[in-house]
Amino acid sequence: MITRIPISLTRDISHTATVSISQGPSPISINPARVGSCSALQYTATPLSDPVLLNLLSLPQRPLPQLQFRDATMGSQKRIAKELADLTESPPTGILVELADESNLYAWRVTMEGPEGTPYEGGKFTINLTLPTEYPFKPPTVSFATKIYHPNVSNDDKGSMCLGMLKSDEWKPSSRIAAVLEFARQLLAEPMPEDAVEGRIAEQYRNDRKRFEEIARDWTRRYATKSS
Repeated sequence: MITRIPISLTRDISHTATVSISQGPSPISINPARVGSCSALQYTATPLSDPVLLNLLSLPQRPLPQLQFRDATMGSQKRIAKELADLTESPPTGILVELADESNLYAWRVTMEGPEGTPYEGGKFTINLTLPTEYPFKPPTVSFATKIYHPNVSNDDKGSMCLGMLKSDEWKPSSRIAAVLEFARQLLAEPMPEDAVEGRIAEQYRNDRKRFEEIARDWTRRYATKSS
């Protein structure tokens, strides 16, 4: 006698299917099959007392979101580790990178030298770069731990830096961290007042460049030099 019974299937991260069924007064013992690349799975029920046979064919496989997330995270870590190694071996001019915490690949500490010929010359600025687990599909965030007088850096404890390429609608997965850091350093040499986070400083940069440079140079001396 063959009986077809509707069942629900659950699988864990190891791809092993588990079925538990009771038919009539006697329970049925199901031997779960290993889920492989086949599209059809077959389960054979061995009765403990009643002669019941279950044969289930062409059961669709369900997605494994946890496994997919793990794979995506591993891909992100591999990409980040490669970029870190490249930047450590061949750092861009005026930029040094390291992990803020050796156990956290997603948090970087960057030391950036102020470009020559700018009010930031002679200063060394510490920057925090934080990468999301979805990198490179989502952009990193960049913030100044060292205080800096600049129209594109928020004048508060967060030190958030406004970079156009880091906006969600402009970020491209092909972009590299090296390009982000080089763009940030270039922004020290050429501020972008039209994309400012500090409107007052941007206005001063446009209308009173001399005073802007005086204050920026003073802040560099006070906060970004060894003697500060």
